[in-house]
Amino acid sequence: MLLRALEEKRFLPLGSDREVSSDFQLIAGTNRDLGSAVREGRFREDLLARMNLWTFRLPGLAERPEDIEPNLDYELEQFARRSSLRATLSKEVRERFLSFARSPTARWSANFRDLNACVTRMGTLSPGGRITPEILDGYAAQEIGQTPGQRAKHRRAQFGRDSFQTHLPQQPPDTLRSVA
Repeated sequence: MLLRALEEKRFLPLGSDREVSSDFQLIAGTNRDLGSAVREGRFREDLLARMNLWTFRLPGLAERPEDIEPNLDYELEQFARRSSLRATLSKEVRERFLSFARSPTARWSANFRDLNACVTRMGTLSPGGRITPEILDGYAAQEIGQTPGQRAKHRRAQFGRDSFQTHLPQQPPDTLRSVA
C-alpha cells in the first residue's frame, strides 16, 4: 500500500472503500543505515528505492564540537525552566567541561540526549545551583557515552545503591520538584 502511494500518489484511506489521490512529498528520517538493513533483509529494497531520492547525513554531536558550547547554554536554560533551579558553572568548570566534551573521550553516543542528561545530572547535584569541579569530575562527565549498565555500575560505585537522595541539594520539602 505504501509503495503504491509513493509511486502512483493514490491510496485507500483507513476505513474508506474509496481510493483517493494526493500530490505529496514524503520526508522521512532515521538513525539507521537502511542500505545495510536492505542487505540484511530487514528492509524492503523496492521501498528504499522509492523513498531515497536524496540523503542528508547529519553528523553526530561528537563530530560537531562547535555545537557543544551553544547547546550547553541551551540545556542549562532548559534545566532551569523545567526544574525551577538555576545551575551555573564557573569559568574554570566551564572550560574543563568543554575541553572534555570536545575530546575523543566523550563519545556522545546518544547525541543531544547525552548532553541533556549530563546537564540535568550536574544541575541536580549542584549545591546551591553552582556546578563544582567535584561534580564535574566525580559524576557528570564520566558517564557520557556509557551504556545504561555501565552508568548504573558507576553510580553504585560513586554513591552507593540507595544514597542518591542524600546527594540532592538540600531544600525545604515544599520546594523540592521533579527534574525528570
